[in-house]
Amino acid sequence: MQEIQIAAGCKTRIIRRQFSSLAMTYTFDAAPVIQNSHLAGTVEIKGSNWIFPKPVQRVPLQPSNVVTAGVWDTFFSIYVFPEVDVVISLPSKSFGGLLWVIGLVVVVVAVAVSLFLLT
Repeated sequence: MQEIQIAAGCKTRIIRRQFSSLAMTYTFDAAPVIQNSHLAGTVEIKGSNWIFPKPVQRVPLQPSNVVTAGVWDTFFSIYVFPEVDVVISLPSKSFGGLLWVIGLVVVVVAVAVSLFLLT
């Protein structure tokens, strides 16, 4: 798990993607640094502006946040602008889906090569 500490009043980009057309859901948690203080702030979502421009979306910062990037969001960023010092927890990046695709490609190529060698 990756943790990012953000001071109150500092707008910070926590997620950035470029040149990707896969629909994805991003999740992250937010907690105030000082326990028992009230979590407050804004999450700013910037989608792509080059094909189908999208306005910047602002939503309240929550303890658990879910943001979705669509297929047209080739360039996509998520910013957090907290009103109190916060710690943002991002899940570790997983390449499980990518490994499945690579494995499938290897199997298909192996089958094709073996069929080619048999003929």
